[in-house]
Amino acid sequence: MLLAIVADDELLVSQIVKSLLLLILTTGLGFNLFRLYTHRFRSRQLVSLLLVVLLTTVGYFLVNAFRIDHALLNQAVYADGVTTAYCSVFGRGEGIEFEYEWEGVRYRACSSYHPIARNTLLVPGGKFKVRLSRKFPGKGRMNFNLPG
Repeated sequence: MLLAIVADDELLVSQIVKSLLLLILTTGLGFNLFRLYTHRFRSRQLVSLLLVVLLTTVGYFLVNAFRIDHALLNQAVYADGVTTAYCSVFGRGEGIEFEYEWEGVRYRACSSYHPIARNTLLVPGGKFKVRLSRKFPGKGRMNFNLPG
């Protein structure tokens, strides 16, 4: 999980940005596939091939993130979560690790707590709601604005 976005408006903006990125990636992928088959020089074909592999890899991870956020936006359910410790969230700095249970399975995740002040959250033992989807129950995000 790159970002710990929870609110509907944040998820919607995130989906729009990812859609634009997918459009740009698809255009670049199509252009480089075209160049791969039309250029006669091996060096240019190699560059195009490397770009096709890179764009496909980035696109794969972007589509997965898009699917998770789509499920969180359209099929959200809430579970009770308990904070356990501080952790590091990629791209957002420090976050809070938490545990929650869904359909008899215990999950552990990490969410960014920004812009909420660190000293206002109880860690460990704070109780908040966790937003998750039935499709991706292990990708829950704690909503620090909803006490549990």
